[in-house]
Amino acid sequence: MNIAAYAVAGAAFFVSIKPAPTNLLLLVCLLAVLVGRQTRTRFVELMAHPVGWGSIAFFALLCLSQLYSVSSWTQAADYITKYARLAYIPFLAAALLTPKDAYRVLYAFLAGVLLTLVLSYLNAFVPDFCLDVGLEGCGPPDNPFVFKSHITHGFFMAVGAGLLAFFAHQLFMNKGRVGLIVLLFALALAAAINVLLMIDGRTGWLVFLIFPAVLLARRIGWKGLVLAAVLGSVVLVAMGLFLPEVRVLVDQAHQEYQTWLASGGVSAGRSGMRLTYYARAIEAIALQPWFGYGLGGVENALNLKGVAGGIFALNNPHNQYLLFSLQVGLVGVLVYLVYYASVMRHTLIHSPMPAVVWSFFVAFAVGNLFNSFHFDMSEGVLFALGVAVFWSLSLAAHPKR
Repeated sequence: MNIAAYAVAGAAFFVSIKPAPTNLLLLVCLLAVLVGRQTRTRFVELMAHPVGWGSIAFFALLCLSQLYSVSSWTQAADYITKYARLAYIPFLAAALLTPKDAYRVLYAFLAGVLLTLVLSYLNAFVPDFCLDVGLEGCGPPDNPFVFKSHITHGFFMAVGAGLLAFFAHQLFMNKGRVGLIVLLFALALAAAINVLLMIDGRTGWLVFLIFPAVLLARRIGWKGLVLAAVLGSVVLVAMGLFLPEVRVLVDQAHQEYQTWLASGGVSAGRSGMRLTYYARAIEAIALQPWFGYGLGGVENALNLKGVAGGIFALNNPHNQYLLFSLQVGLVGVLVYLVYYASVMRHTLIHSPMPAVVWSFFVAFAVGNLFNSFHFDMSEGVLFALGVAVFWSLSLAAHPKR
């Protein structure tokens, strides 16, 4: 029995639910890979691959930036633990010795997402459901589709909807069982509706639109992107017309923008907060553009302590590219983009599911524009799991590569 592979699947199940068991199972995987003869041998082999040594090297580069920072290692510690998910990638891939192991991880992830989906609908339609069963962290009464009160729910649900639709389409093309195809499409639709009705999940909305955009672009090129943009705009306009909560969000965003302008670049609220972060980050980057302030220098660079009314985080500009620019400068961001492109290219070679791989990387890249996904625990783990799975499947299709 490959304990390491089952640990990865367990981490995939819990990644959209709870961080504590996810971290424990990741630790079990790392230890099992090093103890097992087959997995240890595979790990050594994978470390000679660009994805393997590249993941470790980029994490090491981030850590080394602290050497020229005026901040303390205590300030850098939180970033180190979060970015360490990148260094997990070769360990996770080494655990997945067979394609069956890799697909089990995808199925486990979907199982976790579907559990969240069911609980979300129960929370939305059954009065006091969360209270009655003793669940904590359910969404507010005015937004019941947020089963857990953070953005992760929307992002993972959107990814889950895309995966469900992909597997349903694969079965349809292979003339699989009609009942299972209908079930998977129905679940994909239920997940899509959950994302669109979850008003707090605006990043999830964008990620949800990525999948048809990628598919149409792969089929008909730039025309597909234009068509996807038109369809996405129609959906968003319809939401604005028929969902009062969306109109409220638009009005709030406009008001926060006006406040941000009038106050000299500081505003509370979600949109105002991000404008504040982005402006401060760009100002700081302009002062030290090439190599940044080091891993732990973000808080001092943003200098938000004195104007923190309504600002919910002092050490994260809620944009991964700006966060990397603050930490390792424009040079470091360029290294990251090269690393990202290399990982994407190697996982696409001989991939049995190129549409899913494309969608995953594009969705993560777009999500990084509005959140720091590598710094956010759950999203950072999902990236490591996704790369490990897609890389393993690619290698299995062409083992000599």
